Amino acid sequence: MHLKPACIFTLAALLAGAGCFADASAADSPFLMPEHSSEFAVGAAWVYAEEDEGSAQRSAFLQPHFEARWSNGVFVNGLWLGKELSSVPHLRYGPLLSVGRERTSPNGGSGSLKPLVGAFWEYRVLHNLSLKTFGYRMAGNRGGALLDLQVASLNGVAPHHLLGLAAGLRLADRRYLQAHFGAGEDASGGVRDAYLRGAWQWELSRKYTASAALEYKRLEGGAAASPWTARRGSLASSVMLVYRY
Repeated sequence: MHLKPACIFTLAALLAGAGCFADASAADSPFLMPEHSSEFAVGAAWVYAEEDEGSAQRSAFLQPHFEARWSNGVFVNGLWLGKELSSVPHLRYGPLLSVGRERTSPNGGSGSLKPLVGAFWEYRVLHNLSLKTFGYRMAGNRGGALLDLQVASLNGVAPHHLLGLAAGLRLADRRYLQAHFGAGEDASGGVRDAYLRGAWQWELSRKYTASAALEYKRLEGGAAASPWTARRGSLASSVMLVYRY
């Protein structure tokens, strides 16, 4: 099944919500892993979301998922390759690298693959409350940059069950709006959308974990005013099963 660029990034956001539990504990820091050790996980996610940013059309698809983490701080999560640089349990940050496509038409046409260079930062204010930032820039003159600012809470609601809640804003520059929303030369950067996300995890066993995520977002500013935007608000959902080894 061919996945449009917007679907890929929607999936990444949803799986970040459904998979946030792996990052919730200080024990998950790679610097607390045994030296020269590694952890891997494979799974599959069913996603139901808009076909493109601002599209009135929705689709469902099944997507494989892969995670890997090494004790030197290097990790892979889906299409993202990164490295954690902090050795402080309540602070995480580091660089990210991936690939993506710019959107070239209202019906989801896309250009060639281009590198995405980004970074992440997370500060745990309390044991169950974190401030997070994630951003990237696409290579090339038209790719543009996106920045995600988020406050997230994670709580145990029953044995082997966790509930995560998050609220945030995504900011985009003029080039991003031109590359992904067909905005004109007079477009200005700013808030692309505001969102609320909920995620639930059930640890079925030591190896298997089931999770689900639901996100509502509303496009703002230049993204909402884009001639390619048919619907400002959208709801996306995902269900994922992961096997860790």
